Amino acid sequence: MAGRIDAVAGPDIHLTSTDGRPLLLDTRRLAGWPLASAAADAPTTAPVAAWEREAQAPEGLF
Repeated sequence: MAGRIDAVAGPDIHLTSTDGRPLLLDTRRLAGWPLASAAADAPTTAPVAAWEREAQAPEGLF
């Protein structure tokens, strides 16, 4: 996985991949994996799952 880190929140890393996709990486799943710098044009070769949510109206407050 390669990209630019945009933010870190707890165990999550929000990054933009080299092809422009926004990605969320849960670092709790990286136990035992080494982290290293990647070339600026390195592709993301890890499987990426798209999370899709059904459009719903927000619930009322009262």
